[in-house]
Amino acid sequence: MKRLLQWIRHMVGAVLLLVLLLIGLLVYLGTTQHGLQTTGRLLAGQLDDTLQFSELRGTLLSVIEVDNLQLQIGPDSYHLGQVQLDWSPRALLLGEVRINRLTADRIEVVQGKREQQD
Repeated sequence: MKRLLQWIRHMVGAVLLLVLLLIGLLVYLGTTQHGLQTTGRLLAGQLDDTLQFSELRGTLLSVIEVDNLQLQIGPDSYHLGQVQLDWSPRALLLGEVRINRLTADRIEVVQGKREQQD
C-alpha cells in the first residue's frame, strides 16, 4: 500500500510538472518576439509554399508586424510589403478571429492561369 501511495505521489508530481512546463511554453510563445518567430516558422513550415515572410516582429498577444508577406492561394499569389496586424487573441476562446486593424504599405496580386471551361 505504501508503494502505491508513493507511486501516486510521483505520478501527480509528474503531471503537475508537465502542466507547469506547458504553461511556461504558452507564456513564452505568446509574450516574446522569439516565441512569435518560432510560431511563424512552424506555421509556414506546415503550409509549405502557401505562406512565406522575411521577418516577424511583436508578440502573439500584441500588434504583429510582418515584412514581405507572400500568400499562394490556388493559382493566385499575393505579395504584401510591411503588414501590421492588430488583433484580439482572446476572441479565439470564443471561437472567433477578431482583427481590429490590418494595414499593408504595398499589395500586389498576381492572378495565375485558370483552366478554360468548355
